[in-house]
Amino acid sequence: MDDKETRATRVLVRVRELRIRRENRVLAGLSAICTFLAITLAGAYSVLVNRTGEGIVSGLYGANLLLEGGGGYVLMGVVSFAAAVLITVVWTRNREKKQEKGMEKRRKRG
Repeated sequence: MDDKETRATRVLVRVRELRIRRENRVLAGLSAICTFLAITLAGAYSVLVNRTGEGIVSGLYGANLLLEGGGGYVLMGVVSFAAAVLITVVWTRNREKKQEKGMEKRRKRG
């Protein structure tokens, strides 16, 4: 039989493995959703704007904005949003790792 500390260490390792596996599943699902939405948006754009540059749907201001030279602003907004999301995810993961390391140090001390 293993002693108490060995079992506790194994439990912590297994919990960490399960947490990482769950995070990877969530990230894969979110990536799939983002890809699907991007493809759907591109498809909707191609359907709603004819080749002449005029929108099929009246009042389709966003599509006209892309064709009238405002596309750079829209693209900049989308890229800025994506960068902000990326920075937030990286910062959150880094903070969680630091907290886990701090908890491990406390366990080793006491």
